[in-house]
Amino acid sequence: ENEVEVELMRGSAYMALRNFSEAALSGARAIAAAPDNADLHLFYVRCLMALNRFKDALPSAKAAAQLSRRSSEAHFVLGACLKRCGQTDDSESPLLQALDLDPRNFKALNDLADVYIARGDAARAVDCLRQSHEISPYNLDAISGLCFYGVFDHRLSAEALFKINQGWSRQLNELARDHKFPPTPERRNEKIHVAYIANDFFDNVTSWFLEPVLANYDRSQFYVTCYSGGEKKDSVTRRLASLVDCWREIDEEDIAGTADQIRCDGVDILVLSSFFRGKDRRIMAYRSAPLQVGYLNRVSSTGLDTLDYIITESGSDPIGDVEATYSETLVRLSSYKPANVDAAPRNPPCLENGFITFGSFNNHAKINVTVIHVWAKILQALPDSRLLLRSSRYFENPITCAFFQERFAAVGVGAE
Repeated sequence: ENEVEVELMRGSAYMALRNFSEAALSGARAIAAAPDNADLHLFYVRCLMALNRFKDALPSAKAAAQLSRRSSEAHFVLGACLKRCGQTDDSESPLLQALDLDPRNFKALNDLADVYIARGDAARAVDCLRQSHEISPYNLDAISGLCFYGVFDHRLSAEALFKINQGWSRQLNELARDHKFPPTPERRNEKIHVAYIANDFFDNVTSWFLEPVLANYDRSQFYVTCYSGGEKKDSVTRRLASLVDCWREIDEEDIAGTADQIRCDGVDILVLSSFFRGKDRRIMAYRSAPLQVGYLNRVSSTGLDTLDYIITESGSDPIGDVEATYSETLVRLSSYKPANVDAAPRNPPCLENGFITFGSFNNHAKINVTVIHVWAKILQALPDSRLLLRSSRYFENPITCAFFQERFAAVGVGAE
């Protein structure tokens, strides 16, 4: 018993110091001495989750749920580990059990929202996130998800979504208001210093749009920096880094530290390059640069007074129709340069097979009730036509397929 207590104290101290590896070693030793102690298993799971070792955490997560059947936290961590191991459908039951034991377990609601998003049910996910937000106002996962998935929910108007973003922006401005910046060094040269910041500078939509922008700067007039958060890096990351004067890796959760770095670097124009999630915009509340701009990979206004402009185009933001739901000034232009493609277009397949095939390869959670009704009218107007849906690997899941088949069947469109 004394050995267990010593290891737990040691592990807790390392957790406080964010030395999760040492904390996990203490947790493992404590479990070896007392394998039937649910609290020790929970401690060990939290250590491994902090290290993103979710597969390693599963045995102890299952043990904790088995040993402490009335513990909401034990069922929550089991569901959380299962979800992060890719066993999304299996995670639903323990998460629901966690909520049955403690309806105020907002973290379980956040993870349950991810389960429903994976199935394409944005409305049900938003219900979970709103409930989580009511229990724990502005907890990061809930408000971040609401700012993104709320756009997919046919029940939310643009005005309602704008209010959600405004509420989050007020919280961010309050958190940043008393921040004290370090002294700013003297300016090194007369070039305009432009910086881009994002957590997804890898092979995805943000980089596809940004690469031609970075490649075409006049380096005699501009000094260009990229601040790159997130752990994923690939060949596109390296290519983007080769196009700028300075590339800085940042901790995406050290918002104040990143703000200080930007101010010390003497950035004139800071461009937020990916902000579809609510948490991605936190850095802009600090006003690290005199001029702050949003460009790329976003779904709505941030609601921030500290974001001066959003670069957009008239197709998604028609002039005169949307200004009331933006706190930023909208600048409309088009800058996308598609990758060089040598292949010549082929004849459409309908010339050979005799019917038109429509396709959507977008995020399946965007296919809400309103979209399905519109698509159903099109398909019914062309009785021999077909619709092909793809969204990463989500449609490999029979539950996701059944969910959409039921929704289309409800408006008179059957499966193959």
